[in-house]
Amino acid sequence: MTAADIRSRVSRAIQPRAGADITWMRDGACVNSGDPEAWFPNTELDNYGEYLYAKALCKSCPVQADCLAWALAVPELNGCWGGTTPRDRESLRRKAREGAA
Repeated sequence: MTAADIRSRVSRAIQPRAGADITWMRDGACVNSGDPEAWFPNTELDNYGEYLYAKALCKSCPVQADCLAWALAVPELNGCWGGTTPRDRESLRRKAREGAA
């Protein structure tokens, strides 16, 4: 994955939804953390271990809760958001649906 691919994915992900406040994003621990590919690893082979660096950094992030809420509200997101993988977020959404039933 190239840097341009990553910028494109992030740009699409952070497009403000109607009325959404995304100012919290500038305070994310990921903003200047180095390798952006850590948040969008190649998981075609189901190697979710590649998310370990991103998930570890997210644990100390001051906006982790906001990031996770965003990621749960935007199901089409790929990558690590709020310390979760796409698979983690789907599991959280499923549990929330089952709990609401």
